[in-house]
Amino acid sequence: MRTIKPTHKPIKTFYAELKQYEKLGATNETEVRLAFATLLQHYARQNNLTLICEKPLRTLQGTTIYVDGMLTDNNFGLPRGYWEAKDLHDNLATAVRQKFDVGYPQDNILFTTQERAILYQDRQGVLDVDITEPDALIRALHTFFGYEQPDIADWERAVVEFKDKVPALGKRAAALIKNEEDTNARFQEAFTDFHRHCQEAINPNLAKAAVEEMLIQHLLTEEIFSTVFDNRDFTRRNIIAREIENVIDALTEHACDRPPTEVGGFRKSYAKAFVDFRSGLVASTEQPTILPSKMIGLTTPKPKEATPSLRMFSAAFWSRSRCV
Repeated sequence: MRTIKPTHKPIKTFYAELKQYEKLGATNETEVRLAFATLLQHYARQNNLTLICEKPLRTLQGTTIYVDGMLTDNNFGLPRGYWEAKDLHDNLATAVRQKFDVGYPQDNILFTTQERAILYQDRQGVLDVDITEPDALIRALHTFFGYEQPDIADWERAVVEFKDKVPALGKRAAALIKNEEDTNARFQEAFTDFHRHCQEAINPNLAKAAVEEMLIQHLLTEEIFSTVFDNRDFTRRNIIAREIENVIDALTEHACDRPPTEVGGFRKSYAKAFVDFRSGLVASTEQPTILPSKMIGLTTPKPKEATPSLRMFSAAFWSRSRCV
């Protein structure tokens, strides 16, 4: 988080806009909240975040709420904070309790009027300040934008670590496939059947090497996707999904673990990172799709390098997940 100073243009503009609203007799929440939204959006951009206004969220009670603003991580689409605007006609402390009673998130949420800000983090009130004083406003902004949810921090560390590991794991999986092709009759039969089904379902000219790439991707991602969709049967819902599972079973029949230890450790750790931060989030309609797409991006080449087979396999993978 960059240092914010009272002399910075966004801070001076914020106070100037509030004075103009007051001069024009605008005092209601909907009339004045644009000034604070503009301030948040400015500092959100500096922190690689986007402020999404009037964001619908599903609460743990199963209802839908609309927060005035949600700070969203531009890399993974994760919520990083929430903002709720009130006005001088409201008792802000009472309004905060009322919002929490109906299921508003409490991990990092800032409530504001033209004169006051209350900030909750990890279900605890951490600030209640008079923001007519620039130093108090700046302290609230620093604390709000500086918050890092522990589970999300663990997730981001996992992303960096596993992104570095993926090439080596892919080579390990490729070597395993090559060895089983030479020595495992059951694998040879299952692979031949799978290759044929892929040609029938995807592309009659699909090469053997492309199918091997599919197997490698599946080895690296199956545990992750099973965790994301909370359903271990989803990988057996259509013919491509069923056949690739048959090949993987044959591939790993001589191993103590399924999949091989190095690959299995990667998948389990990555899946655990997802579960850990997901358990602490208020459900959001796009999270189940944004996060898996980022996961699969780490286990495949960049778009300009991706082979058609991998793109087709990704499509088949997603089609089977929608069968759940």
